Amino acid sequence: MLIQGLTTLPRHVVRGILVLSDTFLIIASVFLAFTLQGDLAKLLTPLFAYVFILEMTLIGAAIVMRLKLHCIKLVMFNSKDVSKIAIAAGCLSLLFATCAALQGVTGLVAKTLIFGTAFFSGSVGARAAMIAILSYMRDRNSNRQSVAIFGAGGAGIQLASALRQSHVMRPVIFFDDNLHLQGMAIGGIPVLDAKRMKASLAYHKIEMVLIALPESAKERRAVIIEQLERIGVKVRALPPFVDMLAGRGNEALFRTVGADEILGRDAVDLETPEIAKTYAGRVVMVTGAGGSIGSELCRQILNCRPAKIVLFDQSEFNLYQIDFELRDLAAQHKVQLSTYLGSVTDPVRVRHVLTQE
Repeated sequence: MLIQGLTTLPRHVVRGILVLSDTFLIIASVFLAFTLQGDLAKLLTPLFAYVFILEMTLIGAAIVMRLKLHCIKLVMFNSKDVSKIAIAAGCLSLLFATCAALQGVTGLVAKTLIFGTAFFSGSVGARAAMIAILSYMRDRNSNRQSVAIFGAGGAGIQLASALRQSHVMRPVIFFDDNLHLQGMAIGGIPVLDAKRMKASLAYHKIEMVLIALPESAKERRAVIIEQLERIGVKVRALPPFVDMLAGRGNEALFRTVGADEILGRDAVDLETPEIAKTYAGRVVMVTGAGGSIGSELCRQILNCRPAKIVLFDQSEFNLYQIDFELRDLAAQHKVQLSTYLGSVTDPVRVRHVLTQE
């Protein structure tokens, strides 16, 4: 529970910790700059200390928050974030030089360089340490299942990165046929020779292997799956998912959104005999018949064999399309079709259509 709590801290708590950390680094960098230049005694002068350190703390914290260093997400820490910290270090160095010049500090250039370097190194290092600590604590979570990933290419690496944020699975090792990758560690995860799978899986007590090979490697994937099944471990082949992560489009990943998902409720099965009887032999009016939901409703109602379907829509083009689509099918089912142009917000028009039909 403690581990899970620390690795899922609320966003405002994490941001508060980062602001306090950077503010402390500003003060520590000031002391380091004066100490290394042998001018610590001046910094400890009461009046100088109160004015200089207070200015650096308050204005420095404002700069850190203005540049949103506290908004950097640790799990996605990258080169852009490092660049943002470098910009902050530059702004803080300018503040340091200005405040120090106003106080008549000597050795200004050297002190400024030391301050900026110390803040930059400390800020990046602090975040790297936080990431390492959180990753270590998350990896020690006994509730996570240890898994291996076959394929240490771009797809496998991104899959491992995604799984590291999961509270269900923990990637422990990679397997790969590429000799150039074997023996390396990617994100701290070792890449092993596929020939050592059986021994490695037994050593790490792994019961599941995720196959992260591209769609083009179907034959190799089939061989690996067969080999793993003989070993007696669970196998999950994820070609569509990893292809998506690797940036390769796959139309199978996309599907038409159902009307039930748009409406936020379960779909009604019109093939149920009781429901079909409700529409059979009756005149049914569908408003918004040319829309995505209305047109699908017309298609399904048509299968229920009503006497007539009244298509009502405010878009002439949509109304023409759905009428053109259903005309032949309605004739086959011996269902009459009537089309009316109008809006449901016009009560006179709606009343006229109802009385006509």
